[in-house]
Amino acid sequence: MGTTKEWLDENLKDWKKPVSTSSMTDGLGCARKFLYRSKWRLKPRISPFTPNASVGKYLHRLQELGPDGVDTLREEVIKTHEKLLKEINQGGDLTGELSAKAHQIGETLDKAIAIARIYWEVVKPAEYIEILAREQTVESKVLTVRGELPVLNRIDRIDRDSRNGSVWVRDTKCTGQGFDSVLTGYTWCVQCRMYRVATRSWLTISGRSDKLVGFILDMITIPGIKYCPTTKDKPEDGGFNHYIQRVKEWYKEHEEKGEEMMTSMAIQYTEPLFHPEFVSKLDLIHTLWAMDPDPVQFERDQTKTHCFAYRRKCPYFDLCNSDVSAWPSTIEQRYELRPGTKEGDVMDKEDEVGSGGDD
Repeated sequence: MGTTKEWLDENLKDWKKPVSTSSMTDGLGCARKFLYRSKWRLKPRISPFTPNASVGKYLHRLQELGPDGVDTLREEVIKTHEKLLKEINQGGDLTGELSAKAHQIGETLDKAIAIARIYWEVVKPAEYIEILAREQTVESKVLTVRGELPVLNRIDRIDRDSRNGSVWVRDTKCTGQGFDSVLTGYTWCVQCRMYRVATRSWLTISGRSDKLVGFILDMITIPGIKYCPTTKDKPEDGGFNHYIQRVKEWYKEHEEKGEEMMTSMAIQYTEPLFHPEFVSKLDLIHTLWAMDPDPVQFERDQTKTHCFAYRRKCPYFDLCNSDVSAWPSTIEQRYELRPGTKEGDVMDKEDEVGSGGDD
């Protein structure tokens, strides 16, 4: 088979895809994860199923489709469920993760639909708000000390206030961990700053002269109750609408205890578009992006903080804990290339959703 290095060089390509918010977050936390996920674009063949991340994924899809897209999403999930059952029946569920996902996929979809419908009632755009874009993918370049770095982001929503022409980036996050873990330091985090750069680029590309003034972050708690159609949520009792009412009451009960269930935070941009500390991080990521994919050059997070970030084991944990000589067999058995590695593909949605927190 030759040396391990020869195998890696022959089988793993440095894709040099545009840097997304997720990949930049990976690189700043653990350079080795940036190598695995963004440069080699390795994806676990079987990923641990995380219900909250699944709810967030479906919620974003519903925001893209709009209120009339619920049936479309249901059809998509049914097809996913059928595919899971086929893989399980063919003996592809060695860890039990596929069974867990198949068992809970309906529950996570129900929660996402309930959240979306309540959100659409509570956060109705005012008459003067014009929605310029939803789930907008933006590819552009930023200038660093090394030259131009290609970046790519997917923005939930871009709003325009018709009264004064001001533009706001809007992003929705759902979580089961409490809002403090997400809101802390959000004004200077990678996502807030990268989305600002992306939106400015989109406005320029679109030929718009509107002024981008801020970011609105909508936070939603994932409900702790589930839809039980076989018990008291029968059609004659209101069916799914009854479940939505129960979620509303669950939110109200917790709000009466002083807990936030749905909230919005507006951030008005006051610092420079390219703040010095943001620029220094872009320079660092550009260095990683340009380097040859030699594992020795990509250090692991020695604090181990990112090994179990967001209460999840890093999908590349086993690679980091094994000798490089064992990588060829481990990679062949446990990993595959991520979607988006074909010519012309610019982004894998998984590059954004599920990369941090719950959503």
